[in-house]
Amino acid sequence: MRMSGNWTDKDKSVVKNAVARVSKRASEDALKKFRAYHVDSVDQLWKLEQEIRNWRRDQQTIYVQYDDAERRLTEWIRRGWLKISEISNLSDDRLGRIKKKI
Repeated sequence: MRMSGNWTDKDKSVVKNAVARVSKRASEDALKKFRAYHVDSVDQLWKLEQEIRNWRRDQQTIYVQYDDAERRLTEWIRRGWLKISEISNLSDDRLGRIKKKI
C-alpha cells in the first residue's frame, strides 16, 4: 500500500483490516460458487475456465493505494465483501463520503 494524503494511523489500520477481510471473503465466495459448479460438457468446461479467470481478476483488484481507498471500500461494500460496520472506525469525513456513495 502506498501511503498518501491525510490518512491517520487509525484510518490506515481500518483499511488494512478491511483488505484482509475482503480478500478472505472474496476467496470464500469464489470457492462456494465453484464447488456448486457441475461440468457435463466441454462448453461448460470453457465457461468454468472463464469464471475462474474472472475470479482471478477480482482477486488481483484486492489491494489498496490510499489515493483510491475510499472508492475501493465503497465497491467492496456494494459487492457484499465488506460491511459498513467494519469500517465504522474511519474518520467521520471519510466514512461520510463512503456512505454517500453506497
